[in-house]
Amino acid sequence: MTHETPQEKGLHLIAELRKPRKKCDTTLCLQLIDDGAALNAQDNDGGTALIHAAWKGHTDIVHTLLDKGAAMDVQDNEKNTALIYAIYRNHPSIAHALLNKGAAMDTQNNHGNTALIYAVYQEHTDISHTLLNKGADAGLKTNEGKTAWDIATEKGYHALAQIIHDYHTRQTFTAAAAAGTTQPRKIRRPAATRKLR
Repeated sequence: MTHETPQEKGLHLIAELRKPRKKCDTTLCLQLIDDGAALNAQDNDGGTALIHAAWKGHTDIVHTLLDKGAAMDVQDNEKNTALIYAIYRNHPSIAHALLNKGAAMDTQNNHGNTALIYAVYQEHTDISHTLLNKGADAGLKTNEGKTAWDIATEKGYHALAQIIHDYHTRQTFTAAAAAGTTQPRKIRRPAATRKLR
């Protein structure tokens, strides 16, 4: 591997991570990282090593990449990030690792979907709660004009819909207190929250 440039090592790393999970050589991946692979190299789809590791659920590789300073918020050609893929593919430990390192939560992909919207789609209550507590914007809309609350309600995920409703209620009164107003300051909220009362 020593004859490869850092960029070539980065692409070699991505190629290994793109393999089916059982065929991926984790030891080789870690060796490439330690040997100076360009961590933010991108393949033709715009994917980085971190994006592919998050997609495939390679927890150890994700942690190593994060410890080495890999960029967390790079978007591939579909505008997805490692966090979006971790949630979409149901890898909560990777999602939490990215969030704990400060990954951007409100990035929207080509469909207008965010990490929170994917968490709600798949009824991942724990990660949805974490995203909201860390300040994710539940008012962002998909290209179809739906918020996370709309999706939770449509799918009958009542517990998630209630979590989102409660979050917005807290945010409204917190914003009002910070502004020193007697009435809650209006912030972007999901439509028709009265149905949850």
